[in-house]
Amino acid sequence: MEKPKEEKTGALTRKQIQQIKAKLRQFIVNADYEGFKSALVYDLGIRPGSERFRSLESEFWRQVAAWKIAESQKP
Repeated sequence: MEKPKEEKTGALTRKQIQQIKAKLRQFIVNADYEGFKSALVYDLGIRPGSERFRSLESEFWRQVAAWKIAESQKP
């Protein structure tokens, strides 16, 4: 049986992780799913449809909802 193709996220440096986190936060604030998806696939090397991708995708939508709720409750 073949080994599944490795995702490259373990090879990121601390600096790269901080840069990607900032990008992902902006995608959440703007509810930019396409940008988020692109960052996962091209920056992090996560395969679309993989369990990790789906997990992060659902977390993205939870964070977008939480952000919208927080924004609507500001005075």
